[in-house]
Amino acid sequence: MKRALVIVFLMGCLLHCKEREYVSSEVRKPPCVSNFKDLRRTGDLVQKAPVLFIGGRFHFLKHIDSIAIDLRYAAPYLPCNLPMRYRKDTLLALVSGYHLTNDILDKANIIPLPFELTDIELRK
Repeated sequence: MKRALVIVFLMGCLLHCKEREYVSSEVRKPPCVSNFKDLRRTGDLVQKAPVLFIGGRFHFLKHIDSIAIDLRYAAPYLPCNLPMRYRKDTLLALVSGYHLTNDILDKANIIPLPFELTDIELRK
């Protein structure tokens, strides 16, 4: 009986850890809604990056106190799981998540680029 309880406890811990990747309860968990098929993450987690939302898309900013667009990531990004209340123009926020790609996006110059949000918070 003790072994069964220990196994149930460990399974619960493992499931809880997997769920914690998505910090914000508002951000919808995968799969992301996108016109692109077979999307995959391209690298490491982007953490609390300053962005400017324009028409449901966003641009990365140079730093948190700036409204200048970071030219390394000049293309607009389209979050595939953006909550409705954040779909506003000129909204400043901090986002965490992953850049997404697929075989077509790897070879073509298509914008906006898909992005999977794991967390979003308004900048104060």
